[in-house]
Amino acid sequence: MEYCTNLKIGKENIKIKLPPCFCQLAPFLEQFKKVWPKSVDNIITLQFDTRRHFEIAENQLNISGPDLSNLEKIYNLPTLYQLFYRFSALRSLNKGKKLLLLHGSTVINQEGEAILIGDDGNSGCSGKTLLSLELALRSKKYCVDEFTFFDLNNLKIIGDEVIPIHIRPIVKNHLLAYHRLSFSNKNIDSYLVPKDLDFQVIKSTNLNKIIYPYLNKSYNKVIKLKEDEAYKCFIICGMGHIVKMLNPKLDRTRFDEGSDNITPKAISFSMCQKMLPKKLEGEIKKVIRAIPSYRIYIKSPCGFSKLNFPRV
Repeated sequence: MEYCTNLKIGKENIKIKLPPCFCQLAPFLEQFKKVWPKSVDNIITLQFDTRRHFEIAENQLNISGPDLSNLEKIYNLPTLYQLFYRFSALRSLNKGKKLLLLHGSTVINQEGEAILIGDDGNSGCSGKTLLSLELALRSKKYCVDEFTFFDLNNLKIIGDEVIPIHIRPIVKNHLLAYHRLSFSNKNIDSYLVPKDLDFQVIKSTNLNKIIYPYLNKSYNKVIKLKEDEAYKCFIICGMGHIVKMLNPKLDRTRFDEGSDNITPKAISFSMCQKMLPKKLEGEIKKVIRAIPSYRIYIKSPCGFSKLNFPRV
């Protein structure tokens, strides 16, 4: 018998439909908030197929594959979260909502500021999760890893306690060496919700800084971006998830290949600008004037909390 449930994912209400062979996913789905069926106007259908693929048609996302319910396979969990949240963001945009899914991790620092550590589309930009953990280990406050919804109406980010923090082996090695955090298997990816690390989840707060990080450099440097460059970086950060969903070959996590470690390709400003609704361009310019943006070059993740940012 088909399994159906109605859930809130991001800011969208979505009906999820599973065939009997995938009913083992029910506990995974139960972590999301349930909504009334009459409020649902989007559908995600998971179905069996020998080939892994997905299709988007108006208000429906169809996800197909042979082993989708096996969350022990390391690539299934991140790709399901990714498809769910990206589809939700795409539907919100198509409905005209002033809501973006930023490609970045958001954390609260010790001064109480909400910091987005984002992706500016360049292949050298890296360390979003690691640097967010560096701050959270001090403040004990976290918002969300990788999938940051941002409300252009009030400049608030939306935290999410459901989305796990994706901790790759390189991050595990750093946390073990410098923070004495141990993991059962340091050679494979782990997924921990913030409470597993004793972090308080901040579900909504004003965004105070936007940072685009470059790790493994021989020096520390903080550059405040000029308005034009900050605008371009923010559009890439704000549309990157959508562009990658519609152009999977650009992504590091590839659902069709069952892989989460493909070298990602750079995303251009022009690609993202084409996807951005025109009416949001002015709203984003307001964001850039209100919230400072920085590019940082950093030798060691442990030094992140000690960087001095130019005063606005």
